[in-house]
Amino acid sequence: MAIKRMKFLLLVFVTIVLLPPAAIADRLLNLNLVVQMKGRGGFEIPPDDIAQLLPQGAGGCFVTDLADPDTSWIIGKGYDCLLGAPVFVGGEGGFTIETAYVMDIRNMGAIVTVNNVTVQPALDAPPEETGITHIVGDFPAGPTIYSGSRRFKNSEGSVRVSGGNDLRELDLTSPETSFITFDYLFVVSFHK
Repeated sequence: MAIKRMKFLLLVFVTIVLLPPAAIADRLLNLNLVVQMKGRGGFEIPPDDIAQLLPQGAGGCFVTDLADPDTSWIIGKGYDCLLGAPVFVGGEGGFTIETAYVMDIRNMGAIVTVNNVTVQPALDAPPEETGITHIVGDFPAGPTIYSGSRRFKNSEGSVRVSGGNDLRELDLTSPETSFITFDYLFVVSFHK
C-alpha cells in the first residue's frame, strides 16, 4: 500500500513540475502568447546573445523577471531597452519613447519587439498605495516583432504592451545607477 501511495505522489509531483512548459507550448500553438514583465530592474548591458538581436543604437537595458501571468512562475528575463530620448507631449508629464523589449523565455528563445510606447502619470491613486507612478501602453497598428532566436527565429507579428511602472528611482542622466519597477503584460500575436 505504501509503495502505491509513493508511486502516486511521484506521478503527481512529476506532472506538476512539467506543467509550465506545456502551458507555454499550448499558447504558442494557438499563435498567441501572454507574458508578464514584473519586478524591480536595474540597468545592464545585455549579454551578447541578446545584444545581437537588438536594433542598432540600443545600449543598456533595464532587466527584470519574465513570468507566466496565470501561475506567476518565472519563465525567463525581460529587457526594456530605450532606443531614443523621450518626446514629451503636452504639459502633463506624459511622453512617448521608442523602446525595444526582449522576452527571453527559458529553453525556448527570445522575442524582440520595437514599440513606440506612451507613458502617462498614474492619476487614480498615489504610488505609495499602488507601487505605480506611470501607466504604459502601445496598441500597434502593424507588425512590431523585430527579431527572435531559437523557437522564435523568423517570427512575424505584433506585440501589445500594457501596464504600469514606478519611475521614482529613474535618473535619465545616470541610467546605470537607476532602477525601474515593472508590471507589464505583453500580448504577442504571431502571424502565420
